[in-house]
Amino acid sequence: MKKVLIAMDTSSISGPAKNLLYFLESQKNQKKVIFELVIFNYKDKENLFLQVLEKLPFTIWKIECAPGLTLDALKKFIDVLKQAKPDILQTHGYKTNFFALIAKISCSFLWVSFFHGWTTENWKVRFYHLLDYVSLRYADTIVTVSQTQAALIRKKISMKVVTIANAVDVHAIEATQPDLQVRVQMQIPADHKIILCLGRLSSEKGQEYLIEAFKKVSSEIEKVSLLLVGEGIDRAKLEALAKDNSRIHFFGFTRKPINILKAADLLVLPSLSEGMPNVVLEAFAAKVPVVASSVSDVPAMLDYGRCGKLVEPANIDQLTQAILQSLQEDQTEVIALAYKKVISEFSVEKRNESILELYAK
Repeated sequence: MKKVLIAMDTSSISGPAKNLLYFLESQKNQKKVIFELVIFNYKDKENLFLQVLEKLPFTIWKIECAPGLTLDALKKFIDVLKQAKPDILQTHGYKTNFFALIAKISCSFLWVSFFHGWTTENWKVRFYHLLDYVSLRYADTIVTVSQTQAALIRKKISMKVVTIANAVDVHAIEATQPDLQVRVQMQIPADHKIILCLGRLSSEKGQEYLIEAFKKVSSEIEKVSLLLVGEGIDRAKLEALAKDNSRIHFFGFTRKPINILKAADLLVLPSLSEGMPNVVLEAFAAKVPVVASSVSDVPAMLDYGRCGKLVEPANIDQLTQAILQSLQEDQTEVIALAYKKVISEFSVEKRNESILELYAK
């Protein structure tokens, strides 16, 4: 029986973590492959991802260590590999990729790395991604979530690339209740439409352009509010940019993003770079219309405008007009097409089958 050891360094339920949890949930009762996990656990930091994992019937190797690329964490990682003896090591992110590269010196395994994209918000992140760039050259297979990412990897790193799209649990999203208290908490009037931006607050997510666009939108539509949900290094900068508009609200981190999404009237993704954003698929499933930047595979996700409005990244005027049109025009047909697309092309079952086919080779 084949054994797969999955290594991920996260304490939150991020997009990659959600997709991994979807997959593991589907594998609870199968007997063909053994799945085990190695997770980094940091002292005095709540690990929401680990809390969910511990409810599933899989062996979890917990590495207690300090954050970052420490020698202690590397040694413990190699010790886990020597004890677990996996046939396949599945990694996610620069840390587990770098550790896998070093572990290959003394351990034997096939290495499958799931690539989730790179960002450039500061020198530290750029250094980590340079390290990732070097490490990925030695992976046996690299899995990307989009064709755009696959083309990048083939050009710069390796031809050993497989694309497996992200997925969402449509039925779970449909069963989720909207968070009706978010209006009370954020003091958003009951008759206001909510424009939602959901994600990390950092430069590559483009929230500054959305704030500028919303200032124009709010000058034309009185009963509308902008809600930014998430945390990040740009929060103070964005709050300063928004301080003169009382209809811009910062919610901060939430454990229940889908509940808030289902309370929104429009999702806006103003990103300057993306892979295959889960939040767009979640909006499709939640039947919330979408305005998004035309980056990476986002145009294909929105069926080139049939399932939502596309704008050039960092184009405030286009973003303003797209938001206004989405709020003022009937979105029934667009929502129906988007829902049909997420059901047919981005199901959890389809993604899980693709992963199992990869390991069967």
